[in-house]
Amino acid sequence: MMMSPRQSSSRARWVTAARRILLAACHAALYGAAVVRPAAVSSVYADVLGLSYQFFEAQMSGSVPSWSRAAVANDSTAGWRRPSHLLDGIGPDSRHYPNANLTGGWYENGGYVKLSLTQGAAASLLAYGALSWERALRIAGEWRAASRQVQWAADYLVRCYYDKAQGLFAAQVGDLYTEDLYWGPADGAPQSGSEGQSGWRPVWSVKRATGRGSDVVSQATAAVAAAAIMVARDGDFDRATGLLRAAEELYELAFSLTGTFIAPDGNSTVLNRSYRDDRTWALTWLCRWQLEYRGVASVNVNYCTLAVDEWNSMQNWRGAQPFLSTETMHLATALHLRDLYQINGGYQYIDIVSMTEFESMIDSALTWWMRSDLPTCDPCDDVGLCRTPDGFTIMHQFRSAYYTTAMAFVALASSFRPGEDVLNDRVSLPAGQQVARQCWARGQVDYLLGSNSRRQAFVTGIDRAGLTGVASPSSPRHRGAACSAQGQCSPPGVAATHSLVGALVGGPGLADEFTDNRNAPGSVVSIEANAALAGALLGMAAMDHVLQQTGLSWPAYCSDPDAGKAAVIAYSHSSMWPPPPTAPSPPPPEGFAGGLTSVGVGADGSCFSGLCIDPAVGKYCGLYIYTQGVACNELFSVAGDMKAVLGPDGVMTFYSRDVVSGDLTEVHRVRLADKELSDAMVAFMYPVADGTLILYSVGPSGDAVLDASLLTATAAAQGSANAPFFLRVRSEGLFLTNKHGAVALAYLLPSAASP
Repeated sequence: MMMSPRQSSSRARWVTAARRILLAACHAALYGAAVVRPAAVSSVYADVLGLSYQFFEAQMSGSVPSWSRAAVANDSTAGWRRPSHLLDGIGPDSRHYPNANLTGGWYENGGYVKLSLTQGAAASLLAYGALSWERALRIAGEWRAASRQVQWAADYLVRCYYDKAQGLFAAQVGDLYTEDLYWGPADGAPQSGSEGQSGWRPVWSVKRATGRGSDVVSQATAAVAAAAIMVARDGDFDRATGLLRAAEELYELAFSLTGTFIAPDGNSTVLNRSYRDDRTWALTWLCRWQLEYRGVASVNVNYCTLAVDEWNSMQNWRGAQPFLSTETMHLATALHLRDLYQINGGYQYIDIVSMTEFESMIDSALTWWMRSDLPTCDPCDDVGLCRTPDGFTIMHQFRSAYYTTAMAFVALASSFRPGEDVLNDRVSLPAGQQVARQCWARGQVDYLLGSNSRRQAFVTGIDRAGLTGVASPSSPRHRGAACSAQGQCSPPGVAATHSLVGALVGGPGLADEFTDNRNAPGSVVSIEANAALAGALLGMAAMDHVLQQTGLSWPAYCSDPDAGKAAVIAYSHSSMWPPPPTAPSPPPPEGFAGGLTSVGVGADGSCFSGLCIDPAVGKYCGLYIYTQGVACNELFSVAGDMKAVLGPDGVMTFYSRDVVSGDLTEVHRVRLADKELSDAMVAFMYPVADGTLILYSVGPSGDAVLDASLLTATAAAQGSANAPFFLRVRSEGLFLTNKHGAVALAYLLPSAASP
């Protein structure tokens, strides 16, 4: 595995604009009184999240940019990182130096070796967390920090493909044994030496001719494609397209190879045993571009279908894995594939049987980790997965915090995500189980932030997040933090010369013990561990924000999951939290109408973003009104600038909406239903056996067809169990689109021209 740490600095802030909850009546009905909400909230999870991104800034190799808060160029007083290893790839021996520019990227841990496998895995996991809780990340003010780091890694990985004609890709820069002989700052490290010299820094490469290394190049593909999507989110479509094309080139190389890459001479810091999980992970990111941004840059390969095919191959070869790490990305692929089903058009490529497999893998792993009968860890006896006396779950004693933090990330990502585009609300999983996952994750994360009997935190520099009365590691295994520019290094067990903030260290022992000494195994740090930490913190920050906005405490939420989830879902659906627009929206994919799918109602009465898939599974797909307190009667446009509300009087009111302030201006209203709506009465769509479509108003007295004269058929509708219809609102009016995105039925606002 790895051996080392790193640095980072500055305090992140959880800044959020005051937002009003549109369903105060819903909360009053659920809790008996209106909830008073703060104008702004703060979250220690969001603060530490900001620190975790600064750790990556301290790991940057090459020409460290001035925006790195660890850089001397940024802060001449507190900064300590300078340009380093500017000759990577250049040297006297052509057998070990390709004489190509391989500067940049991240150092793997507290040393100075650079691994493409771990950089790809860490960057793509950072991106997955950022996109899973995008609105929460923007509210926390950390979107830019996350995007910059993902792009930094992606740019390096693009450079690593230094010879496309021969299929040569740099998998590792640096020799472990040579690196271990040098303790000093990165900018003072010798470079470009011959073998046997202190500056020997060879480049070990994946070679198409050898046929091995698909794992490394697949992770690079994932990271570069993920960066393309994050860049596209901010409207830089030219750069995003360039990254996509680079990702496609990497994909072609990855799929011309098989097997895993192994560095020669025992140089491996990570021993990867499989590659099909990495290939599947890469394809999920290319599939995501295909679903979200094919209107920006089309793709000639159906990556979504290939992703499912590769998933099946992965399952046949290795099956499920009960934990998440760089060496085992199976759970990450299951999470992402499940998300893709809910993204625009994903249902066309991912069937219900596959969805069951994704969920089964996730459920099985979390059941194993969260079970109540785990034995207490025993330092004298290896009992396998166990729980420390203070309640921390440990799978491996070495880097115990990494594996548990990664599973906290999985637990949060597999539960519902309030206010996000992919709400991820799973009707088949009871509210109690979903909330239990979030509450278990909170317990593990809180332990690492000092909520244990020793008041010992396992993240460096968290005093900058305002946590007091908690001991934070001060002597991580990190050469750069330990040593001054002059090469003077603090001894083991003494606080490092420079402050490394936001780094997750190795973790506690089986008896909750921890030795704050860089030579102790519990003091190692790595980019992989911090990617897992950032994801878990972001998931916690998102939930913490919503709970504060709804007036719920964590104990109250965890003790009454049904009521808590209903309040959280109702709040997130009503507010939508669209981020302020920072760039123009991308052009819509050809043949697809832009918009948001309609919401559905779960068996517990909660609202969720859902698809009307099959009458036996979810017949009612549309807008709902429940007088008991849950209202699912609103649709928002993708940009958040349009809103349509179905009232109990059967009238649909259209509003233009200011995406920053949330202020509404009525545009038009029209009566859709011919009678008063009450409990469970709404407009919903259902494709019948012959492929035609009927639009209904439903109430206690039975079904009643809506006034068909209000709706204009503009294209043939053809639905099936795996090809649902979507109800969407756009500036022109209300649209019903079929599986191909073609408009099946439309109600146009008076000012809109015919589509």
